[in-house]
Amino acid sequence: MEHRMTVKRAGEFTYDIEWHNTFEGLGNAVEKLSLMSRKACIVTDSTVGPLYLDAVSRQLSPLFETVTSFVFPSGEAQKTLDTVKKLYTHLIEEHYERKDILIALGGGVVGDLTGFTAATYLRGIDFIQIPTTLLSQVDSSVGGKTGVDFDCFKNMVGAFHQPRLVYMSMETLHSLPDVQFSCGMGEVLKSGLIRDLSYYDWTLAHSTELLAREDEALVRMIKGSCLIKKTVVEHDPTEQGERAVLNLGHTIGHAVEKLKHFEMLHGQCVALGTVA
Repeated sequence: MEHRMTVKRAGEFTYDIEWHNTFEGLGNAVEKLSLMSRKACIVTDSTVGPLYLDAVSRQLSPLFETVTSFVFPSGEAQKTLDTVKKLYTHLIEEHYERKDILIALGGGVVGDLTGFTAATYLRGIDFIQIPTTLLSQVDSSVGGKTGVDFDCFKNMVGAFHQPRLVYMSMETLHSLPDVQFSCGMGEVLKSGLIRDLSYYDWTLAHSTELLAREDEALVRMIKGSCLIKKTVVEHDPTEQGERAVLNLGHTIGHAVEKLKHFEMLHGQCVALGTVA
């Protein structure tokens, strides 16, 4: 199985979103980018790393002179400038240059933090998104919003920085805990509510297949969300107007996250915010 969708704004950015059953197609997908990079740093967390770091490293190692990894403890509490500082240190000590690349392997926290680091290290280097949660696949990996939390304030430091590629492997969803899968569904339903009633209705009608995590249904659902997000992002990449619709549920949701001291997951809080 291979599916592809292109996100493009003339004169500004163009990149593909790809769907595969496994990581076996990653090497070819990256090779097609014709990167000048000699080094690639895979950034992941302590939950995802043991599951998929080796598989991704095997795919990338033939393409670069050096592949390193930076693994930090999982969780929203690590999405801070302190973690970014440690990643900067790794990149500096390993002599990463402006033409080198970062690989974000993980959920929304990993993707946001890696993207922000890429946007600011040496005033901007390339990065690739490899989202491993449903929430990051349907939302945060697409669109170039990057950032970290500051003290108890959500996403207060960040930058718009588009990836060179978004590569999704459906196998990662089969190892995802039920609570994390449900969090992603909050963003899926949000996408339908803001833009596409038929997609929203389709999601509800196919809930049995989706909850059973059947690959064909999952890809159709994820592609539907990505199509909605890509269309909005292409029209308004830096949230000057239309892109604000993607924040449905997020204003109250972020307040719930903060008041619950980030003990609740982002998708749960967005779902509550959407209901409100």
